[in-house]
Amino acid sequence: MFAINLHPLLPVRAEASERSEQVTQLLFGERVQTGDLNGGFTFVTNHADGYTGWVDTRMLTPLEVSTWEMLNEYPLNFTTLPVTEVISMEDNSVMRLSCGSILPAYNQERCIFGLGDTYWSVSPEFVKNPEVPSLTGISQTALQFLHTPYLWGGKGIFGIDCSGFTQIVYRIHGVNIPRDAKDQALCGNEITSLSKAQTGDLVFFAAEGKSISHVGILLDRETVLHASGAVRLDKITDAGIVSTSTVTYTKPLVKICRYI
Repeated sequence: MFAINLHPLLPVRAEASERSEQVTQLLFGERVQTGDLNGGFTFVTNHADGYTGWVDTRMLTPLEVSTWEMLNEYPLNFTTLPVTEVISMEDNSVMRLSCGSILPAYNQERCIFGLGDTYWSVSPEFVKNPEVPSLTGISQTALQFLHTPYLWGGKGIFGIDCSGFTQIVYRIHGVNIPRDAKDQALCGNEITSLSKAQTGDLVFFAAEGKSISHVGILLDRETVLHASGAVRLDKITDAGIVSTSTVTYTKPLVKICRYI
């Protein structure tokens, strides 16, 4: 069974309960494979990254196999502004989508997207079809999230966690990486020191003796953009992050990876 999220954001939870921890979110247009049902919740697997959890069944739009296969053939188109307004072609109501949302079956000539009888229009300058990723593009997209508050499991412009931030930034530029920091650190090519790093590399952090638990994006060899309290800029050295506000080391650097 297949489904798609056609809401601005959809919480994905660890257990089949509204009180359960949010482990991630589905952005608009993200598709899932569906599994078990439990008390009004459906177990889902995100098609893009394989992440699993429970969502409110009422929030999912089921897809026929033929529609799923049709969407697989469409090029991916993402929203690129922090917030993009799209207009319902049924009643002219406005929906606001977070950066990195997917526009299913986007028609470039008519600037519309949707499924079945449900369609929206969007200004074309707010839509991006991933090209060859560029270092400048990645840093510009990352800076759009500056000051976004930290939210465990968040992937949106009004609340995001550290690995959701890095995943969405890279996704917009056509590079798919896993959802969690520890898994992102297993991808790409390892860089041995900051002196060899470049804009757009991901930097990973862990407390002594612990597994990787934090990730950020290098803007240059001295500056990292990361979600900690909020998406913020801090200094970085080979030893780790230096808090701009307290001028103290906060997170030890353990790995640098390059994906493009």
